[in-house]
Amino acid sequence: MLSKNQPNEEDSSGTAIAVMGSDARVPGQRGKMHLEQYEGWTELERVRPAWESLLLASPERTIFLTWEWLKPWWNAYGNGQRVIGLAAYEESKELVGLALLSFEKRSTPLGTLKFLCLLGDGTKDSDSLDFIVRSGCEQEFAAAVLDWCTQHRAEWDLLSLNTVPAESPAAKALGTELAARRWICWQRENDHQVVHLPGNWEEYFSGLSRKMRKEINQKTRRIEKNYQSIRRRCQSQEELPHFLEQLFDLHTKRWSLRHEAGSFSLPARRQFYAEMAAIFLERGWLEFWLLELNGKAVSTEFNFQFGSAHYTLQNGFDPAFSSDSVGTVLKSMILRDLISRGAGTYDFLGDSDPYKLRWNATTHLYLQRSCARPGSRGAWYLRMMRSAAATRAHLRSVLPESARKSLRNRYNRLLGRRAMPVSAESEQGSDE
Repeated sequence: MLSKNQPNEEDSSGTAIAVMGSDARVPGQRGKMHLEQYEGWTELERVRPAWESLLLASPERTIFLTWEWLKPWWNAYGNGQRVIGLAAYEESKELVGLALLSFEKRSTPLGTLKFLCLLGDGTKDSDSLDFIVRSGCEQEFAAAVLDWCTQHRAEWDLLSLNTVPAESPAAKALGTELAARRWICWQRENDHQVVHLPGNWEEYFSGLSRKMRKEINQKTRRIEKNYQSIRRRCQSQEELPHFLEQLFDLHTKRWSLRHEAGSFSLPARRQFYAEMAAIFLERGWLEFWLLELNGKAVSTEFNFQFGSAHYTLQNGFDPAFSSDSVGTVLKSMILRDLISRGAGTYDFLGDSDPYKLRWNATTHLYLQRSCARPGSRGAWYLRMMRSAAATRAHLRSVLPESARKSLRNRYNRLLGRRAMPVSAESEQGSDE
């Protein structure tokens, strides 16, 4: 959000662009914090133990900032591009801040621009990306990172920070520092839903709507009456390939009804899931479920946990069993099991969707923030994006959906956006 004293312009779609002038600070070491740069995964291996300790102790504790998530992601999607870690140390040599970043060149109407992104962004797989910072060090670390960006301004045009939790102390500190330096920023917000789980199933179930309770009870009894049902969780490396194949197959069947390929048509995504799932299973983090009726897999959820947080990344079901609401039944079984094991949250990830609210989910916000130094090519690009957003808002008010979709596809090609199948987030869809 923009502060009350922060100058801004507003486009017709309500998106704010902060106009933030020139750098107000001189790069260099500040206070007792010393910033070091680690280039590539071999060098990042040196900081891995301290990285893991800092993450477990920080407010930004999330599975999407772990080595176990980011290294398989990079192996699948990195394509030989550059990755760095900016690590801040106190005089005691203790790690107090870590920014994991990647570089990507993209074609735009202004020509090729160099994007500096949070590691894990750009493929619609990761959520809750952020800087990892010890409590109380956020402001100093944000200043140190922007000092580095200023020193290395020839290496990037746009600083792209997406899917950052709005409540993040590091994100708030960065926003303050960007305002002080009067950088150009374009910020949007995206909803996502999280279920906060109570101590027992009865309390949770009673909080659902009457219609939802009735559906779960009726569909569960129907399955128990008409089928021999088995709910299975993947518990060994030997089982994993079968579970993955069922996920890919059931997910694809669901999206083929819409004449869409689905996200697993991309070989890189299959590679990522296979490598990441094997590591998560070894760590005890994987929560990969199948529902079988009469020996046939009909529904699946690819989930994982980190501490008391439980995340659901992908699901799939056999459309031939949609009348049995197999996705709803499996999810209710999983939630009952999680509550019995003391899970704190069930995070739907991805974008907002009405079906998620049926599970008594509350809405949280992600920030999508793009930043550039004033006077740079990146700043001109952000102003162009603002103008395009205003144009889209106008077209939404006057054009039918079919015409808007055609223009949207052409616009994305013009901006050189990475061509991806339907995103992991948007594919969550409904249970059936």
